Amino acid sequence: MKKALNRTLWTILLLLQGAAAFSQVEKVLLPGDSVYVDVATLDTIYFRPGQGVQSVADLIALLQRDTTFYKSFRNLRFVTYNAEHQVKVYDKKGQSVVASMEAESKHIYRDRCYWMNVLEENISGRYYDKKGHPDYYTTALYHDIFYNKEKVCGEENVLSRDYLQPSGTAMEKHKAQLKLMMFSPGTRIRGIPFIGNKASIFDPDIARDYDFSMRVEEKNGVQAYLFEAVPKPGKEGNVVYRVFKTWFDPYDFHILARDYHLKYNARVYDFDVKIRVELTEKHDMLLVRTIYFNGNWRVIGQGRERVMFSSRFYH
Repeated sequence: MKKALNRTLWTILLLLQGAAAFSQVEKVLLPGDSVYVDVATLDTIYFRPGQGVQSVADLIALLQRDTTFYKSFRNLRFVTYNAEHQVKVYDKKGQSVVASMEAESKHIYRDRCYWMNVLEENISGRYYDKKGHPDYYTTALYHDIFYNKEKVCGEENVLSRDYLQPSGTAMEKHKAQLKLMMFSPGTRIRGIPFIGNKASIFDPDIARDYDFSMRVEEKNGVQAYLFEAVPKPGKEGNVVYRVFKTWFDPYDFHILARDYHLKYNARVYDFDVKIRVELTEKHDMLLVRTIYFNGNWRVIGQGRERVMFSSRFYH
């Protein structure tokens, strides 16, 4: 009750600033480095006394070490909920749908086991192969994460220290790397050829190519702090993330939502992907509420895939 009241008072404080917006540029020292970046603060940013974040520099440090966003996807395994799924596969030009799935499911977590029951499923085109497996790499990844019927027992809801260093077979490593790019945006990911540290927004060599800003903005009916990074004009080809937006709860700085756009051409492969994610707090943990993915990618030796998928989770 007290936390809810304090949060309400904090929201009123943000509303009272209203149109009293201003623009100033703050030089922020990147944590652990001797490199400064400019962050334009477009509204008054309040930092609540006693919390871990007391400055824009603290916020960047929080973004660098954050695991809660990645874990909000993993947390989906350990709660019970209903979900809606929509997947569309387009032709190579992106003009028409060649396969699709619309489905409803119930994910169950009970007695340290989790599994998924399909409530309804409608398929069009060659969505599954002859063995009943998803016929596209992207859809197979979607099923692995959000539409997995396998029953698993005894798994602990703990994020291993080496989750940023994928291991296993070549295919398992590749899947893990794609998951990290999708669910741990802005993080250095090892093992992806020809990218190096370009996906790591706050690495000194990469941070110089971005414009950073903060402002107050309404998100899903609540006042939030928006932190945004966009490439500086002419630097788009040097970076992976063309858009990187994170909305924070101004009271305790947990992540409310993220929008990000990944685009890169390494000649032997290229990708152009847009992702939107909204989170919610339930069962004393952060959980994904919605995800939207729209993108295409190509690897030499494989055809181009253009896929859109979205999911809504009812917690």
